[in-house]
Amino acid sequence: MNLRAAALTLLLAILAVPAWAQDCPGAKSNDDCDRIVFEKADAELARAVESRLVAIGRRSTFSGPVEQAKSLFSTAQLEWLRFREAECKARTAATSLISARTVDGLTFACLGSLTSQRIEEIRRY
Repeated sequence: MNLRAAALTLLLAILAVPAWAQDCPGAKSNDDCDRIVFEKADAELARAVESRLVAIGRRSTFSGPVEQAKSLFSTAQLEWLRFREAECKARTAATSLISARTVDGLTFACLGSLTSQRIEEIRRY
């Protein structure tokens, strides 16, 4: 390989930006990007839950049924969070056997994916 070709190859390698870096400014790795995406989704989930609780409160002028509906929704959300953790642990354990990804990366990717799905479910209530 001549010097020009080597220099061009080196320059292209330096300028190449991994796909995850475009979606996650400031991320240092794919795993870091998955963590960032999950953290953003988790914060959005908290906003969606709060918004749903407010919407439930507006549905009726009778406080008893409204409080019961809020309580049931809150309980369901807590149970879903437990499910999410257990599901991602199980998926990561199974997938890490055949994946080059780290356990943290697999876990954050799963958490982000399930959290995004949950946000959509809550918005459809």
